[in-house]
Amino acid sequence: MHTVLGAHWGFSRANGQLGGFDIANLEDLGDGQWTAGRFGTFANGGNSLPYSLIELYFAGLLADARARAATSARDAENVSAETLSRVSRATFGG
Repeated sequence: MHTVLGAHWGFSRANGQLGGFDIANLEDLGDGQWTAGRFGTFANGGNSLPYSLIELYFAGLLADARARAATSARDAENVSAETLSRVSRATFGG
């Protein structure tokens, strides 16, 4: 999966231990900017979140039929703690 950071989940919808946003919070603000609520690109508050389905899948603890397709924001950059800019959505998997 493409990520700006090269490690962890970056600007993806993983929403797990290793970062990523919750897709339910993704909102188009117009003019190429999006908000996804508060999330970490490298981690999401230590052990405050359970492992996501995609993390469990890659760890071999979940059958692929239950793992969701991953959405990642390409060429994203932080504008503020909660806003992404220059974002286009891409879906991988199925």
